[in-house]
Amino acid sequence: SLTPSDGSTPNSATICEIEPSSSPGVSATKSISTDNRDNQSPLSSSSSTSVHPLETANEYRRRRDKNNIASQRSRRKRQMKFEALKEEEMQLKKRNTELHASVSDLERQVNNLKEIMMKAVTR
Repeated sequence: SLTPSDGSTPNSATICEIEPSSSPGVSATKSISTDNRDNQSPLSSSSSTSVHPLETANEYRRRRDKNNIASQRSRRKRQMKFEALKEEEMQLKKRNTELHASVSDLERQVNNLKEIMMKAVTR
């Protein structure tokens, strides 16, 4: 449980006693500084990325490790998607080249057939 050790008001710096954690090397007390919120605008409050004052070093490390793993997984997934798109691009370019060759061949056949028809009609 959190209890101010000196009976001070919430608007002053306090030292709270917290129950000891089972993790070695974690201090049993944390210093918490609180600001006078009356003089602070809503936009100037601390960012959501700041560490919660009561968060232990182990909790912070665990969150960072979890985030690092998620970031690596995201980068790997993005790289695999990029590689798949490059492969698809190569296949589509190859197919496009084949289709252009087929179009050219069909146009030659059409022209040959037109010549044959013209010769047959003019006889």
